[in-house]
Amino acid sequence: MDWKDYFKNPSNVKLLVIFIVITLLFITPMLFRALPFIGLDSYAYANYICGITEQVPSNTPIIGQFIMDILPCNIYVIYIILFIICLMTSWIFSKIGKKYNKEYGWLAGILIYLGLTSFSIFLKLETEVFALPFIALAWYFLDKSNIKSTFDFKDTNIYLALLFYIIAGLIWKGSIFFIFLFLFLSRFHIFFIGILGYAILNFKTFLGGLVPFFIGGFNSGMIASENLILIGIFNLIVFLAIFKKEHRIPKYETPFWIYFVISLLNVKLSFILLFISSINLPFRLKKHSKFIKKYTLFIGLVIFSSICISNITLLPSEDISETISVYQSIDSNGFDKQVNWDFGYVYTWITKKPTEHYGSLNRAVKNYKNHITLTNIHDTNIPDTGCTTLHEKGITKIIKCE
Repeated sequence: MDWKDYFKNPSNVKLLVIFIVITLLFITPMLFRALPFIGLDSYAYANYICGITEQVPSNTPIIGQFIMDILPCNIYVIYIILFIICLMTSWIFSKIGKKYNKEYGWLAGILIYLGLTSFSIFLKLETEVFALPFIALAWYFLDKSNIKSTFDFKDTNIYLALLFYIIAGLIWKGSIFFIFLFLFLSRFHIFFIGILGYAILNFKTFLGGLVPFFIGGFNSGMIASENLILIGIFNLIVFLAIFKKEHRIPKYETPFWIYFVISLLNVKLSFILLFISSINLPFRLKKHSKFIKKYTLFIGLVIFSSICISNITLLPSEDISETISVYQSIDSNGFDKQVNWDFGYVYTWITKKPTEHYGSLNRAVKNYKNHITLTNIHDTNIPDTGCTTLHEKGITKIIKCE
C-alpha cells in the first residue's frame, strides 16, 4: 500500500481522525483516576517499572519482560503508549471489517472497545495490552490469506500471521487462547496445528487458563472481578443478540460458538468473542433500515459513554487508596499488621515498600489472631468471633482480631 496515496483520499483521513478522537475519549478519563492504572495486577508491573520491586511476575514471557524493562516510570508516557496501542489495534480491526462491508466495516475498530466485561484489557498495564496489536496483525493476515489446505505453503500471508502470533505469544502467554480461532481461519494449517500441539503438551496450564475452576475449584475460576457471573451472562446475551443469522460471516460462525462456550466457563476470555462479534455486526448493517442504524448508533454511544466514565472509577479506586491511608495511620498497639493479597501490589505502589502479601491466594494470611488486617469485604477466612471492624469502605475493610 502506498501510504502517500492512501492519505490523499479525504475519506481515509476523515476515518483516521474519527479513530483518533474515539481513542482519545476512551483513554482520557484515565487522567482523572485516583490511582493511575486499571486492574490490581497492573501494579505488579508498575512497581517493577518504577524500581519499587525487583522482578516482574514469574510467568512473564521474554519479550514481555523486555518491554517492562524499557518502559519509563512516567505515567503520562505510558498513557501515550496505551493510546498508540489502542489506535493501532482498532485500526487493524477496521481493516478486517472493511473486507466484509466497505461502507460500515470500519465500525469493527470501534466496537472492540464496547465489551461490558472486557474493555479494560486495553487499559491495564499488563503484558496482554502490548500483545494485542500483534494478535490483530496475525488475525488480519490470516483473514486475508487464501490458504487451500493444511500443507499449503504458497501464501505468504500465513508466514506473516505466524510471525506476529509468535511475537504476541512471547509478550503474553494468554495469546495462546486465540488458537482455536486461528486454526479455523488458517484452514487448520500445519503451523497452527503445531502451536495447538505445544499448548496440549502444557495441558494443565492451558486448561487452567481456559477454564480455571477445572484446576483450582469453582471459586478460583470466578474470583476475578471480570468473572462476575451476572454481568458475564448479560454480556453473553448481548453477544447472542448481535450474532443473529443475518449478521454471521460463515468463516466466523464455528469460532463464535466455540468461544461462546469458553466464555460461559471463563468470562475473562469473552473479549475474544467481542472481537469476533465486532467484525460480524457491521457485516449486514447496510441492509437494515435507517431507524435500526440510528438505534444501533445510539446504543453504541450510550455503552461507550458509560465505559469512558467507568474508566475513572474502576478498581483500584479511591476507596482502596483511602483505606490504605487509614491502615497506615492506625497504631498497632502490640498487634502485628498484615495486608491481604488482593491489595498487595497497590499497597506496595502507594507505600513504595515491597510486601510479601501479593501473588496468588496468599497463604501467609492464615492467622488473624493478634493481627490488624487490611482485607476485602468478601474475605471468608475471617474468624466468626474476636474480630472488630476498624474501617470499611467500598470493597475494603480493616479488621482487628484479639
